[in-house]
Amino acid sequence: APSPAAPVLPAAPLVRRAPLRPRRRGFPWMSVFFSLFCLASIAVMGGILYFVNKNGGATIVISTTPGVPAGSVLQGGSVVAQPAPPADRVRPPFDPVMGGLAGDMPPPQVPEEIEDFDSEPMSQMPAAEMPPANQSPAPEMPSPEMPSPTPEQIAAGTSAIAAVTRAIKNHDWPQIKTLAELAESKATDDEQKATSAMLFQLADLATFYQGGVVKAIGQLQAGNEFDLTADLKVVIVEAAPEKLIIRFNGRNKEYTFDTLPLMLAHKLAPLSMSVDAPTSQAAKYSFQAIAAVTTPPYRDEAIAQLQKITEPIEGADVATLVKAIQYVYGL
Repeated sequence: APSPAAPVLPAAPLVRRAPLRPRRRGFPWMSVFFSLFCLASIAVMGGILYFVNKNGGATIVISTTPGVPAGSVLQGGSVVAQPAPPADRVRPPFDPVMGGLAGDMPPPQVPEEIEDFDSEPMSQMPAAEMPPANQSPAPEMPSPEMPSPTPEQIAAGTSAIAAVTRAIKNHDWPQIKTLAELAESKATDDEQKATSAMLFQLADLATFYQGGVVKAIGQLQAGNEFDLTADLKVVIVEAAPEKLIIRFNGRNKEYTFDTLPLMLAHKLAPLSMSVDAPTSQAAKYSFQAIAAVTTPPYRDEAIAQLQKITEPIEGADVATLVKAIQYVYGL
């Protein structure tokens, strides 16, 4: 049987499409930016790793926490401030010979103090007050000369020296030291000053020992006894400043100070003073050289004993004392 005939569809209307235009491609800006960003990120990470390795594993802290500065380094859990960049290279000091060829720093100012490792700071003269190198220092002004002594002053010095010399020879104990001091004050020229000085040393030491003997006599009491020598014992009968009565060999003997034997004086002196010191020994023999009862042999012995003293003497010296004795007695 014949197949049924297919239905006839109405024909679709013909639609004409506009022709497609080829699309123009723009410059790939996004790709470029992305590539640059990746490269910058890699460079930053490389720099961070280099910094971390250089600082012994320290970590850079990038924190927005107040009080923690940016760029701080984290070490052992603590925040350590990043060290400041190194200062500029120090230029060499100004060389006064080479000038600007040695460096471009200006000449240093003269400091007020200069310190080194071995000495204390030394004060320096300000640059404005330092004399030029080619200028010689100003000559020192001569000290004003003392006016020459007048004839009257020279005569007064000579008279004072003669007075103390007489007092020593006359055993005027109350006046010896006073006149010696007066002679020193009246001395004018070098010769008078040297003579008065040596007479004062002799008078000072002799009166010192004489005072010790007088003091010892004042401490004696009747009935005291002591050995004057190994085979001579003496007993004090009466002791007074103006006289001393002693008993020996069954007889009494009275002495004034000017007639007191040197042996007895030297025995009494240790009762009131130490006689072992060099100054006391010098005083002892100065007294012996000018005592009223002394004789030339005793005076010579005193000079010999003085010359044996080698230790320092307070306020005097052996050579001057010997010269004074020789001056007074014309030796």
